[in-house]
Amino acid sequence: MQTDSKGPSQRQLRVGQEVRRILGKAFSQGAIPLQHVDCRLVTLTEARVSPDLKHARVYASLLHGEKNKDFLDDLKQAAPLCRKILSQELRMKMVPVVKFTLDETLESTDRIESLFRNPKVKKDLERSDPDDS
Repeated sequence: MQTDSKGPSQRQLRVGQEVRRILGKAFSQGAIPLQHVDCRLVTLTEARVSPDLKHARVYASLLHGEKNKDFLDDLKQAAPLCRKILSQELRMKMVPVVKFTLDETLESTDRIESLFRNPKVKKDLERSDPDDS
């Protein structure tokens, strides 16, 4: 069985960037009210659009990596308003349905960096360094 390993099309990438730009601007201007978080602290890191352009998965995090357990719920409640904002600015026949996902890239990076700073791991890495051969 052959799998299609092609990445997103140019159109998907352009629409994704436009979705991220429009929603990012709306959050920064305070146009999208959130119940538990100041919407101006929201950072949109990426928007991935499905091949049929009907769905957009938007990755979001809070500025400075703040933690708030209700953040994702706030975003889910704001999704219909986000779609309405997109419909006013995107020039497309079909406006994508927005689904938010927490972007945990920064947390993963911090976790990995803290592991590398651990003295035991440093010692193991020095011992297995191929340049010592």
